[in-house]
Amino acid sequence: MKKFSLNKKFLIKKSDFFNKKIFNNSIKILDISIFFIKNNLKISRIGYIIKKKEVSNSYNRNRIKRIIKELFRLNKNLLPINLDLIVIPNKSIDKKNNFLIFMKLKFLLKKIINHYIN
Repeated sequence: MKKFSLNKKFLIKKSDFFNKKIFNNSIKILDISIFFIKNNLKISRIGYIIKKKEVSNSYNRNRIKRIIKELFRLNKNLLPINLDLIVIPNKSIDKKNNFLIFMKLKFLLKKIINHYIN
């Protein structure tokens, strides 16, 4: 089962990296914003900022984190190489079901892929 897990090298952990000023590109819909920038590595990475003020219950915050990581794990081979993504959900996301969140994130990810293909 470990074979299919998301390796830690694909996660952005440093808090100083989450400064939105360095991310010049973003794609937004009502519930979710994704900021992205090219990096100097040979892999794409993902990070997320889920504020306690936005999503109050810890089980909802963890649920959203799991959905974000799973979507990235399934689609990382479609992403352009050396891309960093930061996902920031808004307040209304915790009332949505898992499938709807997954589909919105997948839609945004496809927009990012199309942005780099064209």
